Amino acid sequence: MSRRKYTFLDFLKSLFTLDFYKPKHLAKFFDEKGKTKEEFYFDVFLIILVLASSCFYVLETYNLTPEWYTFVRTLDVLVMMFFSIELFARIRVNKDNKKYLGSFFNIADILAVVPFWLSLIIPGFGSLQFLRVFRLFKIFRYFDKYFNHKHVPKKKITQILIMKIAFTLFVLLYVSAGLFFTFEATQNPEIGTFDDALYFSMVTVTTVGFGDITPVTKIGQFIVMFIIMAGVFSIPVYMSTLLQAHIGQINKKKIPCQTCGLQFHEQSASHCKNCGTMLES
Repeated sequence: MSRRKYTFLDFLKSLFTLDFYKPKHLAKFFDEKGKTKEEFYFDVFLIILVLASSCFYVLETYNLTPEWYTFVRTLDVLVMMFFSIELFARIRVNKDNKKYLGSFFNIADILAVVPFWLSLIIPGFGSLQFLRVFRLFKIFRYFDKYFNHKHVPKKKITQILIMKIAFTLFVLLYVSAGLFFTFEATQNPEIGTFDDALYFSMVTVTTVGFGDITPVTKIGQFIVMFIIMAGVFSIPVYMSTLLQAHIGQINKKKIPCQTCGLQFHEQSASHCKNCGTMLES
């Protein structure tokens, strides 16, 4: 009798068992290899939580009814608790915590989690809850884990690069809008909700600058400077990288390797550069 296929539903059910949260079990999710179905589903689940948390942050900027606000806030707290467990588990199972805590992704994780707990015990830290916008950086971890791999088909590189560029620009806009909203909403009559700040960030990062919304605080002005610099430097770099990848594929011939399946090779290649098998002419 064949073994039943492990599904995402099976993974969700395992979240409600104590065995899931044992250090030895959690440790296997952080090896950055993505070899098992359980590890892959864990990463998918975290991505869903990150996106949901980002939506909760946006919803809280609107005038919700008390019932809806309590509902959204409760879900956000539950997500934060899970992120806290994940962060604690990552630190505990990591052998080199000094190097680990210096990583960009892990600094973003800490910035997104610590203010929440400090706000519960120290008055005034609630004002740092805007740091939740940095949770979105967690998704970049999975781009490196699943897409920056030597076995990714060459024909998929351009599509993956487009997806990564689009997401990077989305994160830039989201974080910029979140920061701008935090420091301008209470003093700028033109900024009422998150979508006002998002509109302003989009206009600014593309250097269009209609001028219908302008910052009124010093911090807001510094954020605008950051948005402009990020747009001026990042967009041309991404476009040139995408163009180079596209030209690189055009200049190569398509001859699938019979051994490893690599499809694109240099025009003068007689053997597969990946496995050394002779190519069919």
